[in-house]
Amino acid sequence: MGIYYLIFFILVLLCVADYRKRKPIYFIIGGMLLFIIAGFRNFEIGTDLEAYLSYFITNTTKSSEGANIELVWAFLNRVLYSISNNEQWFIFATSILTLFPIFFFISKESKQPLFSLLLLFLIQNGFCFFMTGIRQSMALSVVIWAFYFFKDKKYLISVGLIVLATGIHATAIFCLLYFAFSFLKIGKRSLKIVLLFSVAVGFLFRIDFFSIFDKLSLIFTAFSFYGSYSDYYSEMIPNFMGLLFTIVPQSIFAYYAVDRDSDNFYTKLFLWGTMLTNFFASTPQIPRFFIYLVIFQIIVIPNNFKQLSMSKKVIILSTVLLLVVYFFYAVPGVTGTDNYHFYNF
Repeated sequence: MGIYYLIFFILVLLCVADYRKRKPIYFIIGGMLLFIIAGFRNFEIGTDLEAYLSYFITNTTKSSEGANIELVWAFLNRVLYSISNNEQWFIFATSILTLFPIFFFISKESKQPLFSLLLLFLIQNGFCFFMTGIRQSMALSVVIWAFYFFKDKKYLISVGLIVLATGIHATAIFCLLYFAFSFLKIGKRSLKIVLLFSVAVGFLFRIDFFSIFDKLSLIFTAFSFYGSYSDYYSEMIPNFMGLLFTIVPQSIFAYYAVDRDSDNFYTKLFLWGTMLTNFFASTPQIPRFFIYLVIFQIIVIPNNFKQLSMSKKVIILSTVLLLVVYFFYAVPGVTGTDNYHFYNF
């Protein structure tokens, strides 16, 4: 865990320096630090990493989850294997393919890239998740660019990227439906009411929708990739702390994002991802389908922060502190990345 305290401390210092005067070198240093931790980690770091390595080393073409449509992942494994069958090569290459697309996206879209990196490091489905949920995080790296091109009305490129991401992790196919959220026009007041209602449903009522609507579960269990999922934070639900840290920080971020700019493309995606996560917080596995939307908090919050009043800035920073507490309390442990050590060359 010591390495995470060090990285957090450095990112905070870089974030403060970048807030005062933005310099590209700060972002390069922060991004490279994260990449070094991910790309040179030991093969034991990450709950699922050993399984991925097993499929890679044996040159197995079938994906670890058994979904037949994940042909891109199978092809990628074969390409990497043709270059080298060394396990460290696999870790290094997949870290590049996972992190660098997000780094480029942040550098292009974030007004405070170091703040974005800090959030990426802290959030539940962020950096530590990337070191274990390799396929979905890689698909996520493709999906964010699909949304980027969709924002610029380059729809064919967007759909093509979603198809590519689906070939890496089948859950990405749902992003074709998520495009619709960007067209919704709802007033701020109504959005806030729905958001607060989703918090009540998720935090107070703890509804497992599968237990109420049997046919709903059939929609997801029909896919071969669903049954063997291991969800990295809803395992804790209905544990109070699990719900608290799953729902509250994102909802606070979403509330102030809507208040600031409800028509912003990324704000809409983040808001709907947050509300869906809240509604389904006690339905095992399902919140993982919405990480393709909630990831945009790493852009939305930094882009609005400087324009907020001092009182709202304090609330946002307090929420970040809540993320810090949860990160060091649970995130590395839940993702199997807590006992960190570098690869022994």
